[in-house]
Amino acid sequence: MKIIDIQIIEFGGLENRRFTLDGGLNVFEGDNETGKSTLWLFIKFMLYGMAKKGTSERERSINRLSHRASGTMTLECDNVEYRIERSFSENSRGKVVTYRTDTGERVFADKEPGEALLGVAKDIFESSCGIGQSAASSLGGEKGAAAIRNILSSADESVDIDKIQKRLEAIRVYYRHKNGKGGKLYEMSGKINQLEQRLEKASENRMRIAEIEEKLEKNAQVTAQNEEKSEEIGAVIETARKREVLRRFDALGENRRKKASLDEQIEMHKSRHVRNGYMPAATDVANLNMVASSAERISAAVSNAKDALCEAENNIPFDRELAQKGELIEKNGGAIALNERIRKSKKIILLGITLSGIGVSFALVAAFIIFVSVVTKLPGIIIAAVDLAISAIGIAVACVWGAKNKRICREYGKKNIKELSEYIGLCAAAYEKRNEYQNSLLELNSDLVRAEEQKRIIEADLERAIRRVSQDLPVSAENARAEAERIRNFLDEYSALVRAKESICAVIENDEKILSVYDESELRAFVADSGANISDRELRDAENKRKFYDEQIRVLRQRDNNLRTELINLKATAEDPTAIADRLAELRERHAEADNYYEAVVTAIDGIERAAASLQGNITPMIGHKAAKMIEYISNGAYSAVNMGRDLNISLTDGVGLTTTEEMMSGGTKDASYLALRISLMMQIFEKELPPLMMDEVLCQLDGTRMKRIIGLIGGLCEKEMQCLLFTCHEREAEACSELGIKAKIHKM
Repeated sequence: MKIIDIQIIEFGGLENRRFTLDGGLNVFEGDNETGKSTLWLFIKFMLYGMAKKGTSERERSINRLSHRASGTMTLECDNVEYRIERSFSENSRGKVVTYRTDTGERVFADKEPGEALLGVAKDIFESSCGIGQSAASSLGGEKGAAAIRNILSSADESVDIDKIQKRLEAIRVYYRHKNGKGGKLYEMSGKINQLEQRLEKASENRMRIAEIEEKLEKNAQVTAQNEEKSEEIGAVIETARKREVLRRFDALGENRRKKASLDEQIEMHKSRHVRNGYMPAATDVANLNMVASSAERISAAVSNAKDALCEAENNIPFDRELAQKGELIEKNGGAIALNERIRKSKKIILLGITLSGIGVSFALVAAFIIFVSVVTKLPGIIIAAVDLAISAIGIAVACVWGAKNKRICREYGKKNIKELSEYIGLCAAAYEKRNEYQNSLLELNSDLVRAEEQKRIIEADLERAIRRVSQDLPVSAENARAEAERIRNFLDEYSALVRAKESICAVIENDEKILSVYDESELRAFVADSGANISDRELRDAENKRKFYDEQIRVLRQRDNNLRTELINLKATAEDPTAIADRLAELRERHAEADNYYEAVVTAIDGIERAAASLQGNITPMIGHKAAKMIEYISNGAYSAVNMGRDLNISLTDGVGLTTTEEMMSGGTKDASYLALRISLMMQIFEKELPPLMMDEVLCQLDGTRMKRIIGLIGGLCEKEMQCLLFTCHEREAEACSELGIKAKIHKM
């Protein structure tokens, strides 16, 4: 089989890509993550469908954006060209169509294209034709190795020796486990034992059924005797019961008379205490006590407010004369402004005195200069005149402001500024105290007004509360409390009478309900004809006897119920001993037949194992011979023989006879050895129609020499009978093809 054309619509990270392949060697060259391995997955997808859900291969195969995979692939097999079209979506089932390109006829409708064209399942195809990244030494897992062993054992890939052996082993295990404690034969032996036990149990059940039926008959006779005695005693007890009902009728009449008496007492009590037709309640007691307390509190509050106001009016805490002067000061701008004026006048007077002193001093200096020097007489006179003028101005200023200060002192009746300053402070303090006093009087007066207003409101509430229960009672807190106490006593007595009445009414209602089913006159007539009364002791004795017989009846009936339940269960589950004996004989016969079949299966397993060993000895050397030639060529004669075990593990023998096991091989030698083994196995499995050999980065561990030899080996096979797809991220494979003159198509990814 050879792949002609690949067209990827969307698959993994590849979209709208097309590859046309040669029938020989095709080298796909590209960096990592350019889609080489994805292309190999696409070929498997076209031949065998999408990988299983949850696997990494499936995640790499589906486009991450569209969650789909689709494309076409054209291939040639047995000189017939086929075209495969396949699509897959996560949300729907996949679809595949295969048809012949020459006729357009659809083929392989019930098979995967790979199985129909190559005759092998997907795991065999992967294990033989495909060598993945860094996996040259893998035979494709347990399934691939097992499938290849079918070839070695039977010389026919359609015969699955492992399945046959497993099936026979399953049959053997089905009949008898290795430990002897499981399997069909073990179960049949167990059933034989069970039937033997059931036969014994069935015989016991038959005897038990007869025993139960006899006990039920005896219990029925004893129960009938006890019922007769219980009925005789019951007649006596019934008469006593009817006498008790009559006594209850008498008690009912007495209670009705008591109820009528209580009704009269209640009405009499109400007539003595209810005023103006109003029936007081407990809320009236609480309301009267509450408004009485409120009235007492507000009266005390009004009295306290009056006392506080009177005391404040009689105790004036300030000097009225000083307060009046303080008021005058406040009208003239306040104490602060007046003190400021005084301080300012002091400064101006001091300035005038200072100016006058300076002027006199400079005038004396100028007179001395005039006296000493005739030359400076005129200027000196002018200077002296100016100084005298300054001195005169200072004196005038000091006199004017001094006069103002004296006038202010006279206004407030003080001699000097110092006394005035102290007096201003006293007047301001008195004025402030007067204001505080007046404010406190206003506040006390407001408190008194509010208290009196509240008192009027509470007195109105008190009057309404009293008038609610009495129209002629004077309004006062004392009367309210007295009325509340009277109502409370009335309600206590009234409630006691009502409760007594309700209690008797409940008894009457209960007795009437119970006695409603009896006819009093009929009961009295029956009791009159029944003769003498029985005593309470005789009644108790009769009741005890009746209880005794009733208990005996109950116990017997309970025993009967238990016996009947047991009898029903026994009859429902009881088996016929004769039928069980027949089944036991049949099962023993079947056990003997199964034991003979088991021995035949064991014999078949031994024969197949011997035959498989014989066939493997003939075919394994053929694969080893082909692989040895390839290894000898690749290693340039370093190794001349290949040894293979049952699980296809290999070892190499060099020219001097030394053996190198798989664990001792280098990575490159191991890859080269298993590559040769893979090609040999593929040739053995696919004798007529070789599929393409897929190699994904399998030469990366080989040195240049061995890499070229493998390229030469593959190139020679491609020229004769095989197509090869080599995926690599290096350029040395393509260069080796060119150097060796091997025809190869290079695909740049």
